[in-house]
Amino acid sequence: RVKLDNGRTVHVPVSYRHIRLGYASTVHKAQGGTFPEVFVLLGGAAQNLPISYVQGTRSRLATHFYTERALYDQIQDLEESPLVSQMEREVDLSLAADLFVPPSGMADNREDLLNLLLTDWQRHTAKAERPSLIVTKDDHDAKRLNAECHKRRYAMAQSDWETQRHEQRH
Repeated sequence: RVKLDNGRTVHVPVSYRHIRLGYASTVHKAQGGTFPEVFVLLGGAAQNLPISYVQGTRSRLATHFYTERALYDQIQDLEESPLVSQMEREVDLSLAADLFVPPSGMADNREDLLNLLLTDWQRHTAKAERPSLIVTKDDHDAKRLNAECHKRRYAMAQSDWETQRHEQRH
């Protein structure tokens, strides 16, 4: 059974090969959803208070924030921080400061940041049976992250299968 974005549940045969799980979503698509664990990419031209609020409130158990090192290193004074300025844009300044916690990971550039997030996501999903969601600001990042998550989940499943086969033989 598959639950569609519109809330409807449909039955899809296992033999149907054109279905892929979604691991990453845009903030807008994640709005209204709740997940045990959420991984959030912060920063960029689209970052603002409403987006920051949605990003920071999608999880029940843990939210992991990721940002580029240059943005985080500039956080000496919250009111002067470019990242916090982005996060608080459009609405009351105090809410962005209330939402801000140190990021779970930082990198010097976007590519390294995506790899760090994916490595942490993989580590968390390998030891947890609960679903998680990676939240990003645009479809381009979501598509890239989904493709990489599929590759990593497939490799994890392949490794598990090989381990089980090895254990069955011995």
